[in-house]
Amino acid sequence: MESINPLPEIDTEFIAADTLQKKLDDALTQGCVDSHGNPIVTILDFRNENHLRPDNPPLRIRSNCHTQILRLDDLQDPAVRAAIPRTGLVVTITETGNRDAYVTRYLSQFGLTNIKGLQFGMRGWIKLDYPTENSSVAD
Repeated sequence: MESINPLPEIDTEFIAADTLQKKLDDALTQGCVDSHGNPIVTILDFRNENHLRPDNPPLRIRSNCHTQILRLDDLQDPAVRAAIPRTGLVVTITETGNRDAYVTRYLSQFGLTNIKGLQFGMRGWIKLDYPTENSSVAD
């Protein structure tokens, strides 16, 4: 039987909603890419299946920067992990921010170090009345 290695112990960094909004605004002025064509900010939305129902799509952060809607299980696919930028800021979005530590620890074992969780998750973003839009699984 194959042994399972524990996830690396790292300190998960979080970004406050106001800081993320400023970074998104700043990135937008540059078309969301740096001078080398790399994304400045990427959003990875990891809310669970209950929030991804096509009949009741969740709100998501309104941004013209690259956003991927994923399930945690999607990270097992090497192609999905390879599509996550290794430059620029990558922000994980969960419902309340509680699962961000798992995501960042998991991805760190594949060399991703540019990841922060959104402090208080999507609920915190909505509570502070930052821009949102309707989402769907097909995005």
